[in-house]
Amino acid sequence: MNKDSQSEEVTWPYATLIMCGFFGVDSPGGKILATRTTVALVIFLISSLILPALNNHILEILSYILIPSSLIYILWSYKEYLGGLDELSQLIQYKAIAISYGIVVVVGMTFLGLEVHSEVSLSLLPIYILMAEGFRGFALGFIAKEYS
Repeated sequence: MNKDSQSEEVTWPYATLIMCGFFGVDSPGGKILATRTTVALVIFLISSLILPALNNHILEILSYILIPSSLIYILWSYKEYLGGLDELSQLIQYKAIAISYGIVVVVGMTFLGLEVHSEVSLSLLPIYILMAEGFRGFALGFIAKEYS
């Protein structure tokens, strides 16, 4: 969030809000969040794509430990990031999380109904997570626009 010194107008980094889901690397804790989530995503990708392909039992067990650990680290990083934001920025983030959660629950329940009644297996949990992040980014942009 940047305040224009002459007009007291608040401007938001919309590109970073929509694409990355946070207030940019110049925001309080933004650079730390970006670094932590990048490290966690690299660990997640290595653990889910490379380690299981090596056909080693120990590396397979390691990947079972690192996959949820990397996701927990991302959750913790966001908790720390949100704790360092001012009240308005926190409000915008929490509203966006609530909106994306609601949308994904509706979509998930719709797919569950289709799966139950059509006997087609739709194991789409990773897709739901990506959808939630996409919706959260757009919600951040729209909500921040309300406070400009």
